[in-house]
Amino acid sequence: MEHARPTVSVVIPCYNSAKTLEACLRALHAQSYPPLEIVVADDRSTDDSREIAARHGCVVVPAEVNTGPSGARNRGVAASSGDVLFFLDSDVALEPDAIASAVRLLESEPDLGCVHGMYTTEPLNEDGFIARYRLLHSRHWHERHAGRVRTAFFALAAMPRRVFDEVGPFDENLRESEDVEYSDRLHPRFGILLTDSVQGGHDDETALLPLLRTQFKRAQLLVPVALVERGAGRGGVRANRFSGVAAAGLAVAALPFSLVWTEALIVAAAMVGVFAVIEPSLSRYVLRERGPGFLVGFTAVHFLLHLAIVAGASVGALRFLVDKDFGPSRLARPRWLGRAVTVVVTAVVLVFVLWALRSLEWSALADTLGDPAAPPMLGAAVAANTGGLVLAMLGWRSVLVDSGPRVGVRDSARIFFVGMVTKLVPGRVWAVLTHVRYGKAAGITPARMVAVYLLNIPIGLLTAAVVGLLAVPADTAWAVAVPAAVAVAVFVWPDSVNRLSALTLRLARRERPDRFASPRAVRASIGFSLVSWLVSGLHLWALAVLFGADPGPALPVCVGGFALAMLVGSLVVVVPDGIGAREVVLALPLATILPWPSVAAVLVLSRIAVLVSELLAAGVSLLAAGRAAAPADGDRTVLADR
Repeated sequence: MEHARPTVSVVIPCYNSAKTLEACLRALHAQSYPPLEIVVADDRSTDDSREIAARHGCVVVPAEVNTGPSGARNRGVAASSGDVLFFLDSDVALEPDAIASAVRLLESEPDLGCVHGMYTTEPLNEDGFIARYRLLHSRHWHERHAGRVRTAFFALAAMPRRVFDEVGPFDENLRESEDVEYSDRLHPRFGILLTDSVQGGHDDETALLPLLRTQFKRAQLLVPVALVERGAGRGGVRANRFSGVAAAGLAVAALPFSLVWTEALIVAAAMVGVFAVIEPSLSRYVLRERGPGFLVGFTAVHFLLHLAIVAGASVGALRFLVDKDFGPSRLARPRWLGRAVTVVVTAVVLVFVLWALRSLEWSALADTLGDPAAPPMLGAAVAANTGGLVLAMLGWRSVLVDSGPRVGVRDSARIFFVGMVTKLVPGRVWAVLTHVRYGKAAGITPARMVAVYLLNIPIGLLTAAVVGLLAVPADTAWAVAVPAAVAVAVFVWPDSVNRLSALTLRLARRERPDRFASPRAVRASIGFSLVSWLVSGLHLWALAVLFGADPGPALPVCVGGFALAMLVGSLVVVVPDGIGAREVVLALPLATILPWPSVAAVLVLSRIAVLVSELLAAGVSLLAAGRAAAPADGDRTVLADR
């Protein structure tokens, strides 16, 4: 007597998938092995996805909140009853024999816990260069790994229900890389097979920017997931080789050094060349499928995609260090990890600082500071940086008061300056939390405070690049001219910076404010920020002149150099206040106007003058606000009531 064939439940996580869901469901109805049921786990779609699913006779499982694909799959499994679970993304249309092939393979190899397939090279809907790039790349790395593997991808994958029950549900704390984390629990117990017997057409990105944005978002979980993943090495499936990611990252990392070492451009070009030839099998595959012209464009897009991976992985690593909820739920993160990294990096920086101090000619330094002109010049340095800080606060406030109820200068100063001194602790998150906490005491919503903070970050960085042009030699000015040009573009089209803030809030799943800043407020903030860099840089000029620099040539070098140093230091968030990074950048232009012993002295005094002015501004703002300034000790409001 022939045994009964296993029943199949197709589980489709769905979010705003009206564009592709119709084709996905039609392909399921055309299967040679009909499924018992099609379960569409809707994740709070705002389009016609639920109506389309209901029209095709699917079991529709709604959600109270959007949880991402992991939560949607788990809900779909709970609502299904088949012997085999076939996980299918809503933008995939299966080939007619896909389910039959998956069931046959599961039956023929009892130790298999999962069979997953690959995309065809023909786009499901829209055609175009980016879509072709994605499908060719996907097909190549899938074919390269075909066979028994340690990683499963659940865009089109079949799994016996008993296996899912034993391994457990998907990690709902992950919106990306959930496949890799699940595979790490699956492969020690059951086999995983990647096969071209299960195929489907896929609708992928058709434009470059959405492609890079998606890759950047996905790459943020690479480091946290890698810390729990045991499947690395032989059998682990990787879409992109580490060697390619490293080559792309080194190419970009070499560019800033070209400001002082022209040969760094040769290094960057060499790394680009290495990237182009580092995966010959992929190049041969694209050449065979599409020809030499397509290969050139393919390689260029592939390089940009790898840069997005480098950027995303870097951001994700920093988020992992400062956000205990970021990453897989089962990652037992030691409480001391973030502190340990900070201590190690800070220790390394201090070693270099002590080494630099050894080069000081202390007798000459004492003579200089003993000069009658020294106290006025040191006072002028503190005053100049304090003035620049006040201007920066006014620029920040111009956005704050424009995007909501008016806030007084005293309250604004308290929020800005107290938040500013938190940069002495590694990570930007502390500044954001301080802004939110003190903003609430002034009657400002967390969403508004976060939006203002995010909007002012690009304004500060871009205007620093503009002022930094004063210190950059003409033959290397291109490295700073690009962000400077962006700053000019933002001044002309100020809504662009609002769009960037909105995108950041959406990616971070944070609440949007009621409205963003007006073009007039953005332009005012840019103006204040530019002048604040110019004024703050005067403190360095005063110190350089004190140590013998020619006042005329030293002025642009000091003002522009300080802006560039602050720009770089603000990007190095793993050390307090960019210690070390700021000094390295600042030493380069100073060395053109002062001898090295004097450079070291100016760097130390500059750090002291900046710190004194920042603490002075914070202290005065707290005293001016009075005792009512500080929030109650029990107030622990965090971002968007997370």
